[in-house]
Amino acid sequence: MTSAPSEISRDPQRRRKLRASNLYGIDCIEVSDDRLTLTVFFIGKVPNAISTRNIRITGGAHIHDIRVVSVQLRDLDYSENDNCLEVAIDRPGDLATYTLSLVELDENDQPTDRPLAGFDPRHAQADFSFNIGSAVEFDCKPTGRYSPPELPAPEINYLAKDYESFRQLILDRLAVTMPDWQERHVPDIGIALVEILAYAGDYLSYYQDAVATEAYLNTARQRISVRRHVRLIDYAMHEGCSARAWIFIDSKDTTFDDPSKIQFLAGKTASDTGSGLVVGAGARADIFQPITRGPIQLYEAHNRISFYTWGDRRCSLEAGATSATLFDGWQVPAPSAPPPVDQPEESRPRRKRPTKSAASRAATVKSPPPPDVHDALASRDRKLQLRPGDIVLFEEVLGPVTLLPADADPARRHVVRLTGVEPDYDPLFDQPVLTIKWGVEDALPFELYLPGVESDADGKDISVARGNIILADHGGWNTTAPNDWTQCEVLPDQIPGKKYRPVLKQSPLTFCEPATSTGAAAGALVQNPRSAAPQIQLFSIPPTLDGSKPLFTFTDLQDPLSFANKLSSSDDFAWRVLRSYLPSNGKDIIGKLKAASSGTSAVTKVLVDGLEPLLRKWSPQRDLISSGPGDFHFVAEMDDDGRAHLRFGDGQLGRAPEAGEVFAAMYRTGIGGSGNVGAETINQIVVAPGAPNDAVQSVRNPFAAVGGTDPEPIDKIRLVAPKAFQGELMRAVSAEDYAAIAERDPRVQRAAAELRWTGVRYEAHVAIDPLGTEQADPALLRRIETDLLRYRRIGHDVIVVPPNYVPLDIAIIVKVRQGYVRSHVEAALFDNFSNRALPGGRRGMFHPDNLSFGDNIYVSKLIAAAQSVAGVESAAVTRLQRRFAGPDREIEKGVLPIGPLEVARLDNDPAYPENGRLVLTLRGGQ
Repeated sequence: MTSAPSEISRDPQRRRKLRASNLYGIDCIEVSDDRLTLTVFFIGKVPNAISTRNIRITGGAHIHDIRVVSVQLRDLDYSENDNCLEVAIDRPGDLATYTLSLVELDENDQPTDRPLAGFDPRHAQADFSFNIGSAVEFDCKPTGRYSPPELPAPEINYLAKDYESFRQLILDRLAVTMPDWQERHVPDIGIALVEILAYAGDYLSYYQDAVATEAYLNTARQRISVRRHVRLIDYAMHEGCSARAWIFIDSKDTTFDDPSKIQFLAGKTASDTGSGLVVGAGARADIFQPITRGPIQLYEAHNRISFYTWGDRRCSLEAGATSATLFDGWQVPAPSAPPPVDQPEESRPRRKRPTKSAASRAATVKSPPPPDVHDALASRDRKLQLRPGDIVLFEEVLGPVTLLPADADPARRHVVRLTGVEPDYDPLFDQPVLTIKWGVEDALPFELYLPGVESDADGKDISVARGNIILADHGGWNTTAPNDWTQCEVLPDQIPGKKYRPVLKQSPLTFCEPATSTGAAAGALVQNPRSAAPQIQLFSIPPTLDGSKPLFTFTDLQDPLSFANKLSSSDDFAWRVLRSYLPSNGKDIIGKLKAASSGTSAVTKVLVDGLEPLLRKWSPQRDLISSGPGDFHFVAEMDDDGRAHLRFGDGQLGRAPEAGEVFAAMYRTGIGGSGNVGAETINQIVVAPGAPNDAVQSVRNPFAAVGGTDPEPIDKIRLVAPKAFQGELMRAVSAEDYAAIAERDPRVQRAAAELRWTGVRYEAHVAIDPLGTEQADPALLRRIETDLLRYRRIGHDVIVVPPNYVPLDIAIIVKVRQGYVRSHVEAALFDNFSNRALPGGRRGMFHPDNLSFGDNIYVSKLIAAAQSVAGVESAAVTRLQRRFAGPDREIEKGVLPIGPLEVARLDNDPAYPENGRLVLTLRGGQ
């Protein structure tokens, strides 16, 4: 059934129209004093056809499966059009929220999910609570909880031995040996000789100490040397990471079969040459390319999608929302061709159209009754083509107060990855709609205002949703034709007797982490630089048997007609060898070349397709330690100037290049913080020839590009790498070792362990305190237990369990100063003692990340937290004990002790009293 989204506010607008229609709905629900009778008030006079099986009650925290005993329909004394239903239940519920739904029955007389016939889908259910007689005194407006992270301070290192050191040393020596020489002017011949000698000394010193200097991590100066040193101590040095950005494409209906044929430019304009958009001559722009490898489908209907509010006014999507409803429409079929005409129009007799009365015309144009919901969903095609996994942008386009575009808040933008798409239908307004859902990780971080209109043409949209969102990565390919190995950069030839270490011409090489099409949109821009891989494709052409030369070269295809003629008819030994490497001695490719036209492009395509099986494709690796003798692996090592050096194997760890083998590379360039361009700066698209270039109207990036990371500095590596190696725990022996290894997981705030003797052997009991929550995921516990088995001591069993939470029972008496409002002080006190994140980045005293294993609760800290609130004159703790355990002289001792595997907890939630209780008694104030 259709549920009422909690994020859409309700007002009397829809109820007034509902009362005027032939549909019914639930107005409100009242709970009796004994909490055993529910009075359901309806909109309209509902027929007496509701049984106990048509009523379903769901929800609750502890008490579930509330059964309806009897129902009785009554008329209201104060209304002639409405009536109510008295529902008797078997037991009262807890303090959580429940939902009463009126549903249809199936053929077996069992409740279904469909709303009861005749009821409006939006008013066929209503929420209620058994918490009667209590009032909320505080403001229910949510507060912001975001605080910017603290950035580490930069590290500075200075060199001690350089040109200036040698110059000063020589001058000091001359002052001793030649005290009469006092000249220090630059043009003096003596100073010139000193500077020449200092330069020569610095130059010779580099060569003299080069080998010894690069042999140790603390003295190595070249980036490649430092990278190899830290790899030996299992430290993964990163070479930076490229930035990523969300790109919105305003386009007509079109498809890009090859995403590599489009590029996005930031900060520069482009010109149209007729064969695609190109950057102007001499222009330099940051290039972004789509990450997806599959076809990109764009729809004009996804450029701007209005929110649907079910006829309500002054609506909003609340912070934390994970679903919304969008306007949809029916696909308009293409107009059919007119029937053939056998005679000219002038010769056809004209029939006089009969005149209809006004009543007859009104009956003709009257809209048909709303179709059945299920028929409406299945009978016609929809305009919106959103699917689970698509990215959708929520954006405020007008100021909520002035309704002007200039007053729209650019911070009210958010992207989500859809997890569910459900076509729906509103029979009241005969409007097809689409309900979209997304994960909790992508929950809306702010309140998004909605216009509240009955159709997408009724008024101005304050906020809209947009599809056609793709993820782009900073960096452009070095080839003019994407994915064309014939356009690769040809690397230098091998030098006999020397190791082959080619260097790429363009820099810097792009490093990025492979993107996934699943998971939350919030994590799509986040990359780990240490897991980033170089974006390079390396190809090689094998040599002949004698190793004197390759079978062919990449430059041979620059003259494809001559190459095809020699391959087909030449009887030279080299061409016969090349044909012998091809399938069927090259008969297939020779036949295709003869059948192809004499055009250069057709011959080139046949040659590329036929010779591609001869290419060797090499894969980039972080190192060659795990590579075998026959693996086509290589390593891209970055030097201090940002140039990439390609290192191959030696025949044992990775395959070694053969004599006569030639190489070519296709790679992307662009990395680091330069790609973190601002919002709305990516405004141009470059379309390669052969791709549709007239469908896209505009492109933009609603958010700034993020994730661009510069290569890790060498000074930082020297400082961090040795400590990381020395602090690496490789074996668990004591209980503290088990806890330290478990805390390596980033999802673990803290771990505690103890060794227990079972009479036969020791068991290591490891308790996990998860980060940011009190609920430990079972999958996390299994993962940590599996990891600990690698480090456990022989004879130890490992058991990973969640922490033993200790609910607290605390009571505090607070005296409020004169001139302060008591309710305001009480609200601030509850915030201080809460388990929530507070505005400004603060946390409540009992936030899950503030307490961990063995953290005792001290009376002094409770009093200090209370007196830190403005308006508190004094505070006294009157009760401090474990919930349901009774006092044990905690107040006299000044502390409530917590065990080594226990964690204190105080949620102060009336719906879950077993998770701790806080009682504040305020006196004074006003």
